Amino acid sequence: MKDALGWTYIILGVLLGGIAIYGDVDSLGAIRAQAQSVRWTKEFGTIVSSAVEVVHGDRGQEREEAVLRYEYVAGGKKRESTNYRAGTHALLPSIDGSVEFAHLAKPGDGVTVWYDPENPDDAAIEVGLGRVDALAVVFLFLLNLGAIGAWCGYWMRRRSFARFADSAGVPVLEDDERLCLRLPRQRPATFALVAMLVASGASFVVLVVFDGIDIAVSDAAGLLGGFVVLGAVLWWRQRAQLLTGCRDLVVDGPRGRLRLPQTFGRVDSREIELASIRDVEVVRANKSRSSPIYAVEIVSASDEDSPTRLRLVKWNEPLRGEVFAKFLKERIERARGK
Repeated sequence: MKDALGWTYIILGVLLGGIAIYGDVDSLGAIRAQAQSVRWTKEFGTIVSSAVEVVHGDRGQEREEAVLRYEYVAGGKKRESTNYRAGTHALLPSIDGSVEFAHLAKPGDGVTVWYDPENPDDAAIEVGLGRVDALAVVFLFLLNLGAIGAWCGYWMRRRSFARFADSAGVPVLEDDERLCLRLPRQRPATFALVAMLVASGASFVVLVVFDGIDIAVSDAAGLLGGFVVLGAVLWWRQRAQLLTGCRDLVVDGPRGRLRLPQTFGRVDSREIELASIRDVEVVRANKSRSSPIYAVEIVSASDEDSPTRLRLVKWNEPLRGEVFAKFLKERIERARGK
C-alpha cells in the first residue's frame, strides 16, 4: 500500500535531521569555544586596520563583512590576529557584532584583547556567549524538535498500520457490543510541529535578514518557552478532543445504530440506522490529475430513490480507501446480524 504521508515524514525527518545535526555540531563547538574563552588572558592591543567589505553571494544578495587586524603582545612577542569573537558560528558568521565594531574602530585605537595562554596566537576581541547564541539555541531547539517529531510521526504511523492492517491503519477499539473506529483528523494532525517549524524558520530569517539584531538572552529564553508552551497546549487540546470520542465512528450493533463523527460539515455527532446503509464506497474527491484525493463515503437511504452520501475520511491512496471500505462494510453486515 502506497503511504505518501509516511514518505513525507521520512523526507522531513532526513532533511530536518541533517540540518539539525550540522547546526548542533557547529553551535556546540562555537559555544564550547566561547565558554572556554572567558578564562583567557587579558591584554591591551592596538587596531592595525579596520574595514567593512560588501560580499556578494551566489544569488546576488549582499552582506557586510568585517575585515579586522589588530596586534598585541603575548609571551614577550608581538602577535597579530583577525578574529573578532571566539567561537564564531559557521552558519551565521556575520551576526557576531564584528561589523558594528569595524564601523567604529580606527587604526591606532586601543582595544582589549583576550588570548589563549596555551596557544597565544589564538586571540579575540570579544569572549563569552554572544547575542546570536541565544537565538541559535532557539532555532536549533525547534529544528531538532521538528526532526524528532517527523520520525515519531513516521514510527506511530507504521505502528498503526502494523497493528490495524485490516482497517487500513485506522485504530480499532472493540468490545462485545460496539465497534469504535478512531478516524484520522482531516485537519493536519501535526499542526504543532508545523507551527514550530514556521517559528524556527522565521527566527532564522530574522537572524539573516536583519543582520546584527540585538536581543537579550532572557528575551530569547522567553521566546523559546513560549513555543514550548504553545506546543504543549496544542497537544493537550488535541488529546482532550480525541478522548471525548467526537471523532470516532461507532458501530453499535445492539442498538442498530451507526454514529458519525464531527467531520465534513457535521458540527455534532450524527446517528443513522444500520438498516438504512446501502453501501460503503470509495469515490474521487477532487478533479486534480497530479494529486488525486479519494474519499470513503457511506451511502444511506430509507429507500432506493433518495440516497444520501455521508463522507467519513479522505486519503490520497485509493487502495487504502478500498481496504477500509471493505473492512467497514463487513463489520456493518456483522453488526446487523446481532
